Amino acid sequence: MDPRTLSKLGTPFFTTKDEGTGLGLMICYQIVSEMNGKIQVFSAEDRGTLFQLSFPIE
Repeated sequence: MDPRTLSKLGTPFFTTKDEGTGLGLMICYQIVSEMNGKIQVFSAEDRGTLFQLSFPIE
């Protein structure tokens, strides 16, 4: 992903697609946050993106 797109991930109504609401990642971020988790994004433009989700163990 380019830096501009990467900086807007999780922003409501942000999408790079012609169709869609731009709410999917925002909802994911909210759910993970409510579970005291964390989402990390690692991206290399034109190479790929990795989403790493971490949750605490009780």
